Amino acid sequence: MQVDIFSLVSDFSRTSGNLKLSWTDLVDVLVVALVIYWVLKLIKGTFAVQMIVGVFLLLGVSVVSKWVHLRTVSMLLANFWGFGLLIILIIFQPEIRRTLAQIGRYGLMRGKKAQQTELVEELVNAATALSQTKTGALVVIERNTGLRSHIENGFPVRAVVTSPLLRAIFQKTSPLHDGAVIITGGEIACAVSFLPLIRSRDLDMSYGSRHRAAMGITEDTDAIAVLVSEETGDVHISANGKLTKSMKPDQLRTALGTLLVSRRTSRGKRSARMIREKKTNVSIVE
Repeated sequence: MQVDIFSLVSDFSRTSGNLKLSWTDLVDVLVVALVIYWVLKLIKGTFAVQMIVGVFLLLGVSVVSKWVHLRTVSMLLANFWGFGLLIILIIFQPEIRRTLAQIGRYGLMRGKKAQQTELVEELVNAATALSQTKTGALVVIERNTGLRSHIENGFPVRAVVTSPLLRAIFQKTSPLHDGAVIITGGEIACAVSFLPLIRSRDLDMSYGSRHRAAMGITEDTDAIAVLVSEETGDVHISANGKLTKSMKPDQLRTALGTLLVSRRTSRGKRSARMIREKKTNVSIVE
């Protein structure tokens, strides 16, 4: 086995000098890299990650079984991999269905922007309706920092974000009205998620648990929280551990559009993002 490996390496080293890369080869490699990146981004934070780990473990077992000549194990795994494509389709059926629906609805190029625009509209409509009836609500939108631990502690929903659904969740008669709704990837990932409260003690005594939870989750992560006060019906946004003043629907729409588009990808971009946030005329207060 070692001789074969060394022979392959030797043959490759002799022939690699004669290889000539064309622009089509570079495009081919780039497309494959983008597809892999897209798939990894698609399954990020889902149970599919654990399934992929299991698949790679089975591949490792297959290689080892052939190496040490475990004939029965090799035969069973060979039969298992014979249905590999079908198994992959079954395992990743939710992700594949969601992606195909998203492509068909929005298109490849404008999908993300259209999805964000629709998400903002649904949030604004829901917050406005809940504000009019003074129905308390807390919606957290995941950005770069993953909220998987908080999602797993909540009640799984996995539904498209719509204003009627959000209003139904936060109705006082609903068993899901307590806690927060977390949105990730354009979907309602969970409800009834109890978030950490902000650690600062220098806060207005009028702030309830929802206010403190909204500031707490945005203090520890780069998430954005939309809060509707049950006492006053005021609508606030929480970012960077701070809370805005009461916002009207147009202000909320502008602020959410800016915050969701201008995601912070690194610490070096924080100042630029803060400048964009100020342009929305949203005043952040302690």
